[in-house]
Amino acid sequence: MLENVLSKSLEITSVGELNLLDSHIHKGERGKTWNWNCSCGQSFENCDFWVEVYKIIGIKNPKEIKRTELIKSSNLRDNAKNENDNIISLLNKIYDAVFMVSQNAIIVDSSKVPHQGIGLYHNSPFNYKIIHLKRDLRAITISKRKWNDKRNRKNVSRIKLLIGSFLYKIMCVRMLKKVDSNDVLELSYEEFMKAPQAHLDTIADFADFEKFEFPEYMQLQDDHTVAGTPNRFEKRKIKYDNRWESVAKKNPFFNLTGYLLGKIG
Repeated sequence: MLENVLSKSLEITSVGELNLLDSHIHKGERGKTWNWNCSCGQSFENCDFWVEVYKIIGIKNPKEIKRTELIKSSNLRDNAKNENDNIISLLNKIYDAVFMVSQNAIIVDSSKVPHQGIGLYHNSPFNYKIIHLKRDLRAITISKRKWNDKRNRKNVSRIKLLIGSFLYKIMCVRMLKKVDSNDVLELSYEEFMKAPQAHLDTIADFADFEKFEFPEYMQLQDDHTVAGTPNRFEKRKIKYDNRWESVAKKNPFFNLTGYLLGKIG
């Protein structure tokens, strides 16, 4: 939602979850829901925007792009370190090309991989700003369970998903300690939706772009993004989604556990 809202600025280009570009190009696990296409509806081999990006970085066939997500490990072997260096170099070239093609001053990359953001933050010539958007762990868990059910992954319990969301939250908090506090903006989804225009203005001040009116709808408008929510092609009114609350209350143990874990970190 936030990525889509920010893309409405005339100064911003969104690339979506760039770490998943390789999966879309090679028809991997991520992206199958929308036939691995760019948000414009074209494949990443035929999208005019991305074809221009490939040309600038000197790639004739996008399948030359083997990996766009950094390898996560606390003790990387030399070959893994070299691969990460190559991935970072590639991503920096892609960003540079996107700046050239879009003629915009800001790129939004909504990759949800903390080590990816930290790796680029410390090894990129660009001025990185990180928005840490937080949401109630119970809401995240119930949303994940809903999409797992649609993908026939019904064997994962809510408690297991809740623990996974909690561990991901703790990892994000730890990773952000490696970033200058002036380059991080903490946002609560719940608070954001109570006063979206005020929080959007705060983001504009933080990232240094002209303020604009908060859009009424979430929709794609000449976007060329990677991945996103499963229903990203629908035009939807932006509103606070609290449907998870009634689901959580039906399971007191889950509800209380999620509440308590949300207070940690």
